[in-house]
Amino acid sequence: FRNFITNHRMYAKLVKMNNGKEYRMDVLKHELEELRRLNLQSGEEERLSEESRRLQKAARIHDRIQRASDLISNSEEKMDAMHNLQSAVHELRNLNGEDPEFGKVGDRCESIYFELEDVLYHLNSLIQHYDYDPGALENAENRLESIRKLTKKYGPSVDDVLGKQQEMEEEYSNFTSLDEYLAKMGREHKVLLAEYRSCA
Repeated sequence: FRNFITNHRMYAKLVKMNNGKEYRMDVLKHELEELRRLNLQSGEEERLSEESRRLQKAARIHDRIQRASDLISNSEEKMDAMHNLQSAVHELRNLNGEDPEFGKVGDRCESIYFELEDVLYHLNSLIQHYDYDPGALENAENRLESIRKLTKKYGPSVDDVLGKQQEMEEEYSNFTSLDEYLAKMGREHKVLLAEYRSCA
């Protein structure tokens, strides 16, 4: 009787599971495709967050250096500091005949011009040092966004999501062999029921 009841309960559970199998397998298939497509790695969110922060910092520094450089000398604009200083030197040199002081001020402006040229060279070397790939930052941000959607849906951390994925893989695998297992349990059920009735 105990053998029959144990088998009967398991068999009834499997029959019930089999009734909702198609729907559950469709849900699992969709969710597993989503998880497999992203191919999560343990610790990836932390690495990407660090990479994103590094790239964002590099982008901020790069942009500010570039703006400073453009203010000093922008080839597209003819109203930058270098151009204006050259114009000032030219104007003051033209006034040198009127008063030698204009020439002295012009020399000072020219000295500032060469100093700015050196600053500009230094800024350009710093731009190279803080260069970054905007595509890499965009990729890191997009990947992080995808990971955060999955952690919100399946677990608070990547490791939780990976654990959930493993459970779902096992459940899906069990469903694929459910028909065979159900048939086997059905045969055992008939045998045990016959034995139980005979004994009764």
